[in-house]
Amino acid sequence: MAQLRLNFDAMRWQQAAENWQAWWDGGLKRPLVMLEGYQPGWKAAHPDVPPKPNWTFTGRYPQDWPDDAVLDQYQQALEAGFFAGDSLPKFYVNLGPGALAAFLGSEYQLFKDTGWFSPPKDENGLSWTEKPLDQIHLQFDPQNALWQRTYRLTERATQRWGGEVIIGMTDLGGNLDILASLIGSERLAVEMLDHPEEIDRLCAEIRAAWLLAYDRLDALYSSFDKGSACWASIWAPRRCYMLQSDFAYMISPRLFKRFVMPDLQACCEALDYPFYHLDGEGEIRHLDQLLTIEKLRGIQWIPGAGAAPPEEWMPLLKRIRDGGKLCQLYISAEGARKVVRELGGEGFAFDIDDEMTEEEAWRFAEELIHG
Repeated sequence: MAQLRLNFDAMRWQQAAENWQAWWDGGLKRPLVMLEGYQPGWKAAHPDVPPKPNWTFTGRYPQDWPDDAVLDQYQQALEAGFFAGDSLPKFYVNLGPGALAAFLGSEYQLFKDTGWFSPPKDENGLSWTEKPLDQIHLQFDPQNALWQRTYRLTERATQRWGGEVIIGMTDLGGNLDILASLIGSERLAVEMLDHPEEIDRLCAEIRAAWLLAYDRLDALYSSFDKGSACWASIWAPRRCYMLQSDFAYMISPRLFKRFVMPDLQACCEALDYPFYHLDGEGEIRHLDQLLTIEKLRGIQWIPGAGAAPPEEWMPLLKRIRDGGKLCQLYISAEGARKVVRELGGEGFAFDIDDEMTEEEAWRFAEELIHG
């Protein structure tokens, strides 16, 4: 493939990086504004490309596809894209949500736009949904095919584009989400009450594997100075990640405190710029605990399918910001305007989901940036 030709230069990189650093440090008195899209007509002529050049699903390609062939496909999308406002060009190594479950033994299947993980079976054909917990021991498997694919794509993308494109870390998942993929959600819900000590042990084993996988991937980025990113629309100059526990939607604050908070505390200690993915109304009950984590830098609010859009949750957004945390939102242009009118823009990072031309995108970014 020919040399990468981005609609982005070193001056833009420097300015965007300075703005992000100021945002993390509390010195940016306006929101971060991110808008991406394609040049006119390109997306229509390439119907299989991601919705935006910063969003990828590398799992749509068979595992035996050469790594460089996958990257060739995305290079075309990156070169056809524009990155307005505070956006930075990114390639996200996306091989399914909560991929760490596969690295620990979960069976997985990749589809065009997502991945599906299911409990493994032991050598006797017994599903882990039935296997006694004290016989289940979790250990990171560096020979796992999905891990090998993840590592190779990360390494090759870093070698190929590392000086010009952010390489977003794969979605490792949250501790209970991963455990649910291994033993089943229903069983996990029961065992948290019936055998909490075993769940504590398994969570600790997941945490050790999570930190190991993170460190191995993060080490690949150290050869270039383009910071750290993940699946979400956040960038930081050093170790960054969007922590999560979607399973927490179904549990009480008491269980969250026991089974999720120790994991979040440990991950926050291991990261420089940790964020939390607050997904759906059922997770709001845990916000008070999240706000007590001193090293947690911010909260991403996702209202969830069928819920009112982010701008209709002003008391929640104010609570996040008043709690001393930054806030990242996927939001419409009009929704972003409403948040800025009612709460001000400081402390927010808006990923605008409206489709715009490059000219429209820059005009809107200037509107929010300069008022």
